[in-house]
Amino acid sequence: WVPYILSLMGRNGRLGDFQYCTAGIHVLSAILTRTTGLCAREFANEHLFRPIGMKEIPDHPMKSFGLEDVFGKKLTGWIADPEGNTVGGWGLTLTPRDMARFGTLYLNEGRWEGLHVIPEAWVRDSIVENEAMYGYLWWLREETDLFAFSAMGSGGNVICCIPDKDLVVAIASGIVAKPKDRWPIIADYLIPAING
Repeated sequence: WVPYILSLMGRNGRLGDFQYCTAGIHVLSAILTRTTGLCAREFANEHLFRPIGMKEIPDHPMKSFGLEDVFGKKLTGWIADPEGNTVGGWGLTLTPRDMARFGTLYLNEGRWEGLHVIPEAWVRDSIVENEAMYGYLWWLREETDLFAFSAMGSGGNVICCIPDKDLVVAIASGIVAKPKDRWPIIADYLIPAING
């Protein structure tokens, strides 16, 4: 998959211009594997998931590109491509609690119960506002004097972090074609409920 993805990157614009492309995240996964000797799933289990109290994420061999095989209810763990690279950009199954743990880790600038899991500078740099409003795999949002950063997954899954409110919202959903933006739920209902 990686050579094919690399052959496509940059075709519709100059290299270096922002273009959201989930396939590019798969290349990052392959780079991590080549650099560390561990697939992204193994690396994340050891250096990210276990330190924040998550259960080990198992490998999920991909059988086909069918919707049920890629996003279905039987999917558990993290999908690997035919070359054994953990799929970057999709294919990771997390519980809402684990999604909230990950968001809390970022809200706490990479610290978990006193342990530095992710360098603070990386966390800060990953959510710097820019023209594209996209950080290091986080969508950035500034509305009504409220800054938020969100990981938005397939079918409406969301991890939304709102630093000024010390709030993490984790929304897990089944696959929904053309899911609606989850921000109105957060902005119109959750934040007012917290503000009282």
